[in-house]
Amino acid sequence: MLIASHGVALGLGLALRGKEVVAPTAIAAVTEPPRRLELGQFIVRIPRDPAEEEEEESPEASEKAQREYEEKFARMVEAIPADTDVAALVKAGSSTDKDKYPGMEVEAAYAVWLMRDPLAALRWHMSWEQERGGSLSTFNISERYFLDRRSTADLDRLMVEDPEVGHSILMPALFAAQKKGLDQVVALAGGLSQGNNRYDVIRYGIRSAEGLAPHLPALRAMMDERGMYEFLSNIASTEHAGDLSEAVHAAGFPEAAVKAFDEKVGENAEKWRVESLPLAERIRESKDREDLDRSMAEALPDLSDWYKDFKGARLDADEIYGKLKAGVPGSEAVEPQLRSYLFAKLFPLDAPAALNWLQAGQADWQPVAKAMLEKEVRAASFEEYLDLAGSMSAKDAEASGLKNAMLVQLESWWERDPENCKAAVERLHASPLRDSLLEKISKEEARR
Repeated sequence: MLIASHGVALGLGLALRGKEVVAPTAIAAVTEPPRRLELGQFIVRIPRDPAEEEEEESPEASEKAQREYEEKFARMVEAIPADTDVAALVKAGSSTDKDKYPGMEVEAAYAVWLMRDPLAALRWHMSWEQERGGSLSTFNISERYFLDRRSTADLDRLMVEDPEVGHSILMPALFAAQKKGLDQVVALAGGLSQGNNRYDVIRYGIRSAEGLAPHLPALRAMMDERGMYEFLSNIASTEHAGDLSEAVHAAGFPEAAVKAFDEKVGENAEKWRVESLPLAERIRESKDREDLDRSMAEALPDLSDWYKDFKGARLDADEIYGKLKAGVPGSEAVEPQLRSYLFAKLFPLDAPAALNWLQAGQADWQPVAKAMLEKEVRAASFEEYLDLAGSMSAKDAEASGLKNAMLVQLESWWERDPENCKAAVERLHASPLRDSLLEKISKEEARR
């Protein structure tokens, strides 16, 4: 998404310090302090490069150093003579080699180019980044300087004249507004003349229901009916959306959009209730496996490594289960659900090992196995299922879904090696499973 790439880009300008740079003749500094105009309220300070800090600074010292750096940059910009061909200077000092970055003097010249002809400067920047395979991650301090000294109306004009170029400047401003708070996001949206641009700010900039109630009438006035519907639908999926119901009804949104909002809030109420529970209770009650996976990964940062170790036979299922029980407070109350959850994660990695583990440790394992075998029937080969069936009763093979899985997988082995396939089935102990498999083999033989 645009906001993601440009949001990250806003903080990357100084992170390039210390790498190889291409620098033309240095520009002398002056002492006149930078001016700050309207759009500056939306912009946060650019973080300093941690590599330049030998030891951790206090917030006050860090802020002071950041301010001094920005003032130094502003003096460099304002020292550039009015008749300097800044476009030529920037182009000469900007290599298309991805390992080389423009020096501070080039960034200062680019800031001047932005001030003089922002569309031309931004178009060149986008073309240059494309040529070098970059992602608009350079010249961020130059763009910050420009945005500090231009109004929202100036930004709006850029977006009207060239939407693609305008968005390359809008998104850093939006990211910064998010950092400062909801009031700034709403103010930025309100300063744009085109509905699609306002909606982009609202859509990308507002991701929570918290604190939104007093802004709803103003936001409604910035959107068309479709935008209102989509906005309310997005907000209805967030936590605490239910707290907005009264304000949404009072803000003048279309009746159909309000009705859809209420319905979606109701649909998500159970999800957010479960999300608020302790992890053990979420394991018991969650019906959304993706949400539960995220919760487990947050609580157990090494979980994905344990799964890899299981697949590589470096950890067995019991060892991982022990780690889960130790890492989930109150796990003793949800052991069957925890075991079922782990089985579902391990089965696609090594189906026979996972199924043997489940069968050995859980009395009512058959329905759990059946649900997984129906979903991941090809997680194991027929030969592997055959080995499992050799130690399983016909009743368990039926109840666990193993019989059906074998019937599904039989054809692939039969096509590869019919003689050994039939011989292996014949070696099974007499049972309805053996009879069903031999019957299917007979049908396959009859087709030949």
